[in-house]
Amino acid sequence: MVTFKSVSMLAGAAAIGAMALTGAPAPAAAVIFDFTTGANGNANQSATAEFNFSTANSFTITLTNTGTLVDIASILTDFQYNLSSAPTNLTLGTITGSGQWTCVYPCTLSATPTNETGNWNSTLTGATDLLQAGPGGALHPFGIANNSLLACTSATNCDGLNNAQHNPMINGPAVFNITTTGETSIPTISNVQFSFGTGPAIINGVPVPAPVIGHGLLALLAVGGVLFGGKLLESLKKHHLHAA
Repeated sequence: MVTFKSVSMLAGAAAIGAMALTGAPAPAAAVIFDFTTGANGNANQSATAEFNFSTANSFTITLTNTGTLVDIASILTDFQYNLSSAPTNLTLGTITGSGQWTCVYPCTLSATPTNETGNWNSTLTGATDLLQAGPGGALHPFGIANNSLLACTSATNCDGLNNAQHNPMINGPAVFNITTTGETSIPTISNVQFSFGTGPAIINGVPVPAPVIGHGLLALLAVGGVLFGGKLLESLKKHHLHAA
């Protein structure tokens, strides 16, 4: 006997498959690219970056310093990446930090979220964007730090962090809002580089594999829906013949 439940299941599976295979509109989903210093980094120089695209011409970059900070060379001071297609223009908008550090030993944190707009610069060259801390890309102050600065109580364990030109520092994560013009589809991201200190020490980023989202997930649902629907229909036919 064909039941209401089995018909509903078949209809649902068919609907999922049809929606994906016929190109029916799907709910909009953010496109995210994650990077880390990975094995290229070390205990005192490591970081992550998340690109979150809401549209082809609007995205955020969240930078987080994940190392144990022991000196100026541990502070994240610039960041570079390539877009897969060159935008006509790129504008760095608001920047939000998770607070600010001041190191006069001991280092102290103002944990209130801070407006850091204007404290980093952006330079677009073709499809490459370079973000740098400080006025004119001086790489200081306003480098990105983290809570490991709580352990910095003197020059003995945290050399140079009390230098006036490096203070204050942004407590990460820091979120950069970026808009572009000229992109017709969401670009991909490559050639990510994290830089630390004023040298600076440049560390190549490693992409983090992403879960299947958006159209990729819809395609899997389509295949699953069609296969499930076919199996269910075959089962119903066998059941009908047996009943007859």
